[in-house]
Amino acid sequence: MGCYRYCYELTQVKKKREAIKNRDHENSKKYSVEWPLSSHANLKNRIKQLRLDIKGWVSKRFSTHRESKERLICSLEEWDLNVEAGRVTDFDINKREEWLMDLQTLDQLERADIKQKSRVRWAVEGDENSRFKERAEARPGFRSPLFHKLSTSDASFLESDISMDEVM
Repeated sequence: MGCYRYCYELTQVKKKREAIKNRDHENSKKYSVEWPLSSHANLKNRIKQLRLDIKGWVSKRFSTHRESKERLICSLEEWDLNVEAGRVTDFDINKREEWLMDLQTLDQLERADIKQKSRVRWAVEGDENSRFKERAEARPGFRSPLFHKLSTSDASFLESDISMDEVM
């Protein structure tokens, strides 16, 4: 069985699992009974449901990105096998360039998402050492070299070129 066929069957199995999950989720929503709740509890439940929906949407988006990436990698591996066998046309070369650009786009999306998550985490958690630094700077007699800039001579020494003789 070729790599492409394996990837195709793998994606079909994953799609069937997602369809079953979605169907079961919709059925559970359809038949659930909502009791009269206070507005605060109702809002809390709605936020909880929204959180679950967003989490499901994100995981679905990442699974489609991951599947696309796996499919592209399988196609590129199959293309490499065709090159080794000498069965490549100009169309195949253009198709490979498209696959590489698509793979690069998926990588950029993944990096952008990781960057955004790190910014959110930083905004929520903050700098854990900032309290230490603020307290240290607030003390009147505190003079630590950790919080001062390098002198110009030290900076020029660090930026100077190093020869191989000095390393060895």
